Amino acid sequence: VRRGRSDHAANPESTLAGYQRFLSKYETELAPHPDVRDWYHYRAMREALILRNRDVAGRHRAAIGAPSPLVTLEYALGSAFGYHGLTVAGRLRLRPALDRHRGH
Repeated sequence: VRRGRSDHAANPESTLAGYQRFLSKYETELAPHPDVRDWYHYRAMREALILRNRDVAGRHRAAIGAPSPLVTLEYALGSAFGYHGLTVAGRLRLRPALDRHRGH
């Protein structure tokens, strides 16, 4: 495995496409697991904000079952400042509980 600029994790377009593909492919399997589904929508929202695609980010934010005030604040910072706003949210430890469940 090689890591670098072509790696999906370094490419927000590919990462967002992967999250969206996963959400649509496993929609039925995710239905009984809203916390897992919400985590993927949250991650897709972040990637869309990095890309400054507010429409897609807003759809993923709206798909989160009960977005916490922290998700709403992170969305607002990301909408206003893109990646830099998300960085500020991370430095202020504003990450919602959704992002603490890595490894789903």
